[in-house]
Amino acid sequence: WASVVSIGINSTQGVTTIFDLETRDSFVESTNCILCPGYTFDPTNSSTYNKTQTTSYNSGRFHINEYGVDIISTGNVTIPYVFGLVDSINDTESVDLYATGVFGLASLASQLFIK
Repeated sequence: WASVVSIGINSTQGVTTIFDLETRDSFVESTNCILCPGYTFDPTNSSTYNKTQTTSYNSGRFHINEYGVDIISTGNVTIPYVFGLVDSINDTESVDLYATGVFGLASLASQLFIK
């Protein structure tokens, strides 16, 4: 299931994300992303974004350089959420031209007993 998610309070930064009930990991492509073809998230344009961790995580398909928390909104749901910022894509064949991020809902699903 995919949806446009707004990131930040009063934000015009909308990214299309896939909601995934099988993973807890969440990430969006950042404006610094090499080879990212879609709409990207610019943390400097969000007054509510807070960087929580600098990291170097390489999945083999993409690289995340930092994690942060911001307010995400879709429909009438607005919550604070932690996600990684993708700064490069290593496997151009796996680039999704439609979705520019994944929001993992596995921990929420397990709390709600969704299987």
